[in-house]
Amino acid sequence: MDVFSTLIKGPFEITIDNFVDATHKKEPYFQKDSKGKEKHYAICPECGNPIQIINLFGQEYEEQITKKRNTHARHTGKDIKDLSAHNQLKYLSCPLHKTNSFSCKKIRENEIYNSNLLSLIKNNTYKIIKDIREITGINFSKDYLKEIIQTYTNSGHYSYIHTHKFNIPYSILFTSGSLDLFGRFILSDNGISDEIERIINCSSNFKVKIIKDDKENISKKIAKTSSKYLHLILKFSHHNVEAKTLLLSILEYEDTVDNAITLGSTTITMKPFIYD
Repeated sequence: MDVFSTLIKGPFEITIDNFVDATHKKEPYFQKDSKGKEKHYAICPECGNPIQIINLFGQEYEEQITKKRNTHARHTGKDIKDLSAHNQLKYLSCPLHKTNSFSCKKIRENEIYNSNLLSLIKNNTYKIIKDIREITGINFSKDYLKEIIQTYTNSGHYSYIHTHKFNIPYSILFTSGSLDLFGRFILSDNGISDEIERIINCSSNFKVKIIKDDKENISKKIAKTSSKYLHLILKFSHHNVEAKTLLLSILEYEDTVDNAITLGSTTITMKPFIYD
């Protein structure tokens, strides 16, 4: 998992700075094991069980499947002194215990959790809109994204076991229809924006147009260069659970989506989004 809580604060995204600031590098979060090695612990924000922070300051542990040595956390499966007792039932039902693909079609049986998740989405609609813009690099209008979020909640996609409190924007983007790009503005100072612009400029029918206003402020708008009636769309697919990635693709088509041509794709690395 990519998030943690302390006994009284959280959740936080797992980074060195966040962990140090939240724990002050003291017990019960910093402890020595029987061999005198320092271990780092926290609380799972979902189930309240103890978790161990892996590779906080080094790269000692390598994931068997991905071979990555990134910083992350996992449930300890046991009690941790002065921190928390392990609860097996809560562990087995924890959404962060086992990550599921967005392709999974199993509905969560915990109606209380589903109801709380729906309330979280409704209470954080505008922050989710901001986060979707960040993920896509596109300045979609509020009304456009509010309609997409409303369709998502009406369809009950939040109630599937693949969705939890920290991956809501990705769940929305994966389970919703493709997004229309023509006429949209590309965000500046965004990590994905340059790649989006590069892909769109591969088209002979669409281009990213540089626009200057009276104050010499520059913006980038997705414009059409052809007289044909064409569509330009963005979609998310291919959720890789182990690598924590999604595939973002941009396509264009004229008459029917069955004839869509993929202009390009790029891999998006997922990160946790935290809502109150």
